[in-house]
Amino acid sequence: MLAAKMRGIVLLGLLLLVYVWACSTLLAYERRVDREHYGVVLPGYINVTLAAGDRYLAANLLVIRTLLSNPLDELDIKSQSLLQGQANVLNPYHADNYYLAAAVLAWSGHLNMTQQILTVAADYRPADPWPLFFKGFNAYYFDRDFSAAGRLAEQSAERTTGENKRLLLQIASKWYGQGEDLDVAHAILTELSKSVLSAPVRRTLDARITRLDGLRMLRKAAVIYSEDHNGSKLQSLDRLVDEAYLPELPEDPFGLGYTLDPSGLPIYKSE
Repeated sequence: MLAAKMRGIVLLGLLLLVYVWACSTLLAYERRVDREHYGVVLPGYINVTLAAGDRYLAANLLVIRTLLSNPLDELDIKSQSLLQGQANVLNPYHADNYYLAAAVLAWSGHLNMTQQILTVAADYRPADPWPLFFKGFNAYYFDRDFSAAGRLAEQSAERTTGENKRLLLQIASKWYGQGEDLDVAHAILTELSKSVLSAPVRRTLDARITRLDGLRMLRKAAVIYSEDHNGSKLQSLDRLVDEAYLPELPEDPFGLGYTLDPSGLPIYKSE
């Protein structure tokens, strides 16, 4: 028995020496962080297995993981889109999942996944008006499909009563007959920011609001510029500063900035 204990102690000592040697050797090498590893999304059946066969728990864990992502990072937002799509399959009732999609994914270049998540949520949550409303807003603001937007807002109004129903019908009427409205987009983002519980999501929404405020400022200045120049289109954003229409150009918190479309209308640079 004593001999066995001694052999165990010797083996443990040897392992410790090997560990110390390996650590000291590795310190001589530069550590490289491979960002691609952070973008790995496991298949759904593996996530369910890791959650002890509970698909609802697996969906919750996937949504929690999206909250740990950086919505300003291209790799993270791509992974978040895949994670939320998978959570949508595992638990189509998940309210936080569709809310995150509406708040973050749609504004980060993943509109198709957002609309898919909202469609499924609307089907599985027949008493909830908001999946249809958010889907309609995306059709209005991103796709510029005003008929579809108005129709979806009407359908969302049918799922509620009282003041909410009245307001949703007013929005439906406005969307049916109106083009792009930055003030509407600003109101939607502001309400989302007020109601989300996740601090990272709220920070992202606030950055979106700041970016939108910059675009609204540029467009108002561009309209005044055009009026002062006999309807001539704006040729460069710098002219708004050079001719004192703005003290300076607004900063984009996403670092992409603003530009002009062929008609001289200020727009976001592509994400």
